[in-house]
Amino acid sequence: MGYTNFPNGLTSLGIPLPGSMPAIAGKWFFVNPSKGSDGNKGTSLQHPVKTLSKAYSLCTSGAGDGICIVSTDTGASSSTTVYESAVIDWSKCGITVWGMAAPVAFGIRARVANASASTALAYIVDVQGHNNAFYNVQFANWGTGDTALSAVKVSGNRNYFGNCYLVCHGAVTKAIRDLWLTGSNNTFVDCAFGTNTTAVSGAAACNILINGDGENTCAEDYFLRCRTYMYSSANTLAPIRSAAATSAVGTIMFQDCIFSAVPGSTEPAAVVAGTEFTNTNGIIFLCGCHSMNISDISAWTARCFVSGYATAAGAGGIGTVTT
Repeated sequence: MGYTNFPNGLTSLGIPLPGSMPAIAGKWFFVNPSKGSDGNKGTSLQHPVKTLSKAYSLCTSGAGDGICIVSTDTGASSSTTVYESAVIDWSKCGITVWGMAAPVAFGIRARVANASASTALAYIVDVQGHNNAFYNVQFANWGTGDTALSAVKVSGNRNYFGNCYLVCHGAVTKAIRDLWLTGSNNTFVDCAFGTNTTAVSGAAACNILINGDGENTCAEDYFLRCRTYMYSSANTLAPIRSAAATSAVGTIMFQDCIFSAVPGSTEPAAVVAGTEFTNTNGIIFLCGCHSMNISDISAWTARCFVSGYATAAGAGGIGTVTT
């Protein structure tokens, strides 16, 4: 178990700040976008690295290492945003990432983004490894190139995202998706996807793309108290989209989630869109969820199950419940 040194002679064994940063088994590495340098060792707050990709390279797969992204928000992007010029292929396992910023529900200021709008990354990070955890971090892809289609891709299994914000809204005329999910047994708690400030017109755009196939097949992925935002310019847009009939072979569960489109924007036809699953075990289950300014839950005939669903109904705003 690694030691982390702090000012005034304080040293921590695995848990730098009790009650805030998660417990880990290995070493902490610190990222500070405004004060860091990738020439530093990154093992202390006084000598942080500058980029997440550098901190990731210092971690050992399976050792239980952690990365702390330090946000010193003064109103400038440089104090809150870690800029990356290349996709991070996150193949290592057992790494914890924690954002040192206010744990707000939307627009978290411990942020990782592409270096510029012209830096057309396909996604900021592809979590290919397993047993990784991300807390209180924003991943933002504002690249305007045609290939900049996702904020985060999760192709590994058993990864966790807690209070994270994922947004991909640069190439707004394309089939963008904030989360591209191809793995299994991944969990998202209190996460937010999308934005209500930038209009999207790509006909197949969505917040969450379920796209498992072959060895990377979606099953038993879980979303709890998550929120999707969409400024829709086409009724074919959707919070959740299946890429193909083979996209899932198990349950994709959404519990107590909110799906919303900006009032006054084009109303999406359904919360769940795309090709209906054909595998017997492939199911989307919406339990206790709510939607606003979206016409229907789904046009699927068999593979979407709903319980305790509430929608905003008409000008009076009185909720209606579907069971």
